[in-house]
Amino acid sequence: MKHCAITFQPKDHSSLARTNEFFQMVKAAKASGDTEDTAAFESYLNDQERQYFWHPTPDEMAQWNMEWNATPVNVRLSPSMPTPPWDFESMLASLWDGEYDLIEIHAYEGHHSMSFEPHAYPFGGTGCMVAMLECFGNTVIGIDDGTGFAPFKPRPIWQPKASITQQKKSWQFWRK
Repeated sequence: MKHCAITFQPKDHSSLARTNEFFQMVKAAKASGDTEDTAAFESYLNDQERQYFWHPTPDEMAQWNMEWNATPVNVRLSPSMPTPPWDFESMLASLWDGEYDLIEIHAYEGHHSMSFEPHAYPFGGTGCMVAMLECFGNTVIGIDDGTGFAPFKPRPIWQPKASITQQKKSWQFWRK
């Protein structure tokens, strides 16, 4: 049986091993329903891997919420709408709540694939799985989400503007 899959190129052997170990931890937690202790999963990541995730300040969160709420719904849902990077807890929650089974990571035609089996469509999307692969330095090449293989096209990443405090400091510096 052919599963859905995300095809990726590992950064190196070490990142592939770490990706696979983390995948097995997430898969086991998802299967058992033991998904309460996100700290144990975050402690697995090294500092560089943690840097992949968004740690919004209150000002950044306010900016994002203001922009999101001011954007018409049809634009919000379009692929051109910039989105903030994943935060770690949201990635884990999406992995665990997605309506699919995680199957395996395996070598495939000179690359590697992370396979999964949706329970139904829609199943929650592949964004969280892409984030899990990318945080270990892997490069996602393409996705087969059950509708056929397509090259991966990342969404634009939203960047916060300078906070009011930062703007005031900049203005004061400029006036000197």
